[in-house]
Amino acid sequence: MDEAYAWFGWSTYASKKDNWLGHGYFWRGQPEGHTEQLDNMAGSSLHDFDMFEDKFAALKKASVITADYNLIKADFPELKHYTNSEIDNWLLENAAFVSEGMVERMRPGGDHHELLGIDKLGGGFASLVDVVGKPRSGIRIRSGGRAATFITDNGRYTYTEDNSEPTPGATNNGRPIMKAGMLDVKGLGVHVNSNYRKSEKTTGLLNFADALRELGF
Repeated sequence: MDEAYAWFGWSTYASKKDNWLGHGYFWRGQPEGHTEQLDNMAGSSLHDFDMFEDKFAALKKASVITADYNLIKADFPELKHYTNSEIDNWLLENAAFVSEGMVERMRPGGDHHELLGIDKLGGGFASLVDVVGKPRSGIRIRSGGRAATFITDNGRYTYTEDNSEPTPGATNNGRPIMKAGMLDVKGLGVHVNSNYRKSEKTTGLLNFADALRELGF
């Protein structure tokens, strides 16, 4: 889509839904040669882009506190015969990652190394993050902040031309529709090119207290 159409009427209307096409309606890629750092904050869509990102590193000490197992089975039918503990393992295999940008901030010398107490942890940084194993790739939605989307089933996806697959009333005009299991994971760190230094609040993480609060909401 031509960029001009994406922002037509920006800030003109009272309703946000009338101002712009929003997340997921079209792919806004980063222009070739673009050198400015990403805003990487939710709501700053003018200064961010949709992009594929690789080098998400697995967390070694991740665990599942709670999960809606019935909902997960409904969203991922291939898990319908899984036990709760098997689903926990599946969640860790598909969601327990941290971004390349966050890895650099957690290493010795990074601004989060001492902030998170990693310098006092037995085994240090190496005990938390697997930077040697196979990295994961994800999709960053523009102005998605600290979230990324992972494709489950080892990244497998298919295409269909079934027009009934999207939301009711939508049409793909005969073009193939991508089908894949996806998990949107929040709090896994800033993009490696994020200008996070402009704000002390831009940690890229979701702390435990806030995660429980959002679960309660």
